[in-house]
Amino acid sequence: MSSNPEFHRLFQRQLKKYQIDPEQLAPNVKEFLSSLNASYLHMEENRLLVERAIRLSSEELEEKNKRLHEESQKQQVLIESLKTSFKSLSPGGEEINDDNLIHIAEQIKIAIKERKKLEKDLVKAREVAEASLETRKIFLANVSHEVRTPLNAIIGMSGVLADSNLNEEQREYLEAIRASSEGLLVIINDILDLTKMESGKLQLERIPFSIDHALKPVMRGFGVKAQQKEIQLTIERDVTIPDYLKGDPTRLVQVLSNLISNSIKFTNKGSVKLIIRNKGNDRDDYLIQFTVVDTGVGIDESKIKAIFDEFTQEDASISRRYGGTGLGLPIAKNLVEIMGGTLDVESIKDKGSAFSFTIPLGKTEKPTVTDVGVGVEKDLSGKKILLIEDNEINRFLASTLLKKWNASLSMAINGIDAIPYLQQEAYDVILMDLQMPEEDGFQSTHRIREILKLKTPIIALTANALESERQACLRAGMNDYLSKPYAPDDLYSKILKHLVH
Repeated sequence: MSSNPEFHRLFQRQLKKYQIDPEQLAPNVKEFLSSLNASYLHMEENRLLVERAIRLSSEELEEKNKRLHEESQKQQVLIESLKTSFKSLSPGGEEINDDNLIHIAEQIKIAIKERKKLEKDLVKAREVAEASLETRKIFLANVSHEVRTPLNAIIGMSGVLADSNLNEEQREYLEAIRASSEGLLVIINDILDLTKMESGKLQLERIPFSIDHALKPVMRGFGVKAQQKEIQLTIERDVTIPDYLKGDPTRLVQVLSNLISNSIKFTNKGSVKLIIRNKGNDRDDYLIQFTVVDTGVGIDESKIKAIFDEFTQEDASISRRYGGTGLGLPIAKNLVEIMGGTLDVESIKDKGSAFSFTIPLGKTEKPTVTDVGVGVEKDLSGKKILLIEDNEINRFLASTLLKKWNASLSMAINGIDAIPYLQQEAYDVILMDLQMPEEDGFQSTHRIREILKLKTPIIALTANALESERQACLRAGMNDYLSKPYAPDDLYSKILKHLVH
């Protein structure tokens, strides 16, 4: 297959891997691939902008700190000069003359002036730092929205297409598209998680969960990748570990997914093994050790510390050969520390690596209530749902799912367009996009709650995955929040949750 210079390098790699020649595909499929490639290119631009924003912010703060340090040294010199001058006033010192008094007065005047200047510089430096952080926050929110919006359509419609009758070749093409799209989602999620951790706003859940159930899709998904590379992926679990523990399964899976993904990426022969050990327990918690061992390329001893630095890999050739942003390990390290552990690594170049961490997981009983959206027959017959969404493709995706679940569906393109529907019909649930022309989701919610006086449950659908956005939705009077791209099971669970209550 010839290389198309208009395609992003990572996307070309996926096409080549699955032996897909765009020139031989149907026009509608070529158009779909072009849309996906545009998302790749957009992601690349945003990644570079994020790196540049972070670098410039760090350089600016470093320059301010340097200036403040220099000013501090000058102040110290002035203080020592004043000490010397006042010493002449003490009994037994040299005789004071007019020149001494003038010198002391001048030194005091200079010291006061410099101190005021230093205070102003400190205030200005703080304002610059705060403005830089706010700009970065807004930028990342925009990046999140611009990337997640097309991803929601691509991943969602790929899921719908997967449920249709496809031949083996078409299903392989579809899996390539889904894998590439999910790779983009991992990157944007990594950037957002990094921002949350830096601001101290990332919060952990502490809920009952099954380790086996949480890891099953992880091992199944990565098992396919391992099989494609002809390496073994296995799991070894201590039988003394209970079936159910209490903690944050999402973040635990995120860490293990990062580690397993890295091991598979850098292992070309041999195996990758996840080992889970019980390291003891007390009255409330078990200490569980997770270790990912591989027979991959290993890490040079002098570079081990550097792999945990943001946007950094062992060397430049790693990024060229294997891809990646250099965010996976730093995020995994931070998450492990938030969960109460330490991420350690042992590695021998050309022999393999072992990443391990031990975290406390609480004792609990098997939960009596499971996720109502997963693994059940979905039926919303008789339920009236209003979808307010301006993006045509996302509107098509949501309507496809809702009609499949037998819901009675009405659709509006913005808050103003939704008013007649709300005045003429009583709905069970409102699905509300946030960023819309003319009247956005927040303005529309205010109208529904304060003017129309409706208490209909409102579920926000947004491409902004920041915690601050979720809080803003709840403060505005919405009942729940679902981040795009969303899984059909998650959408169904949210709807059913508010139908029940």
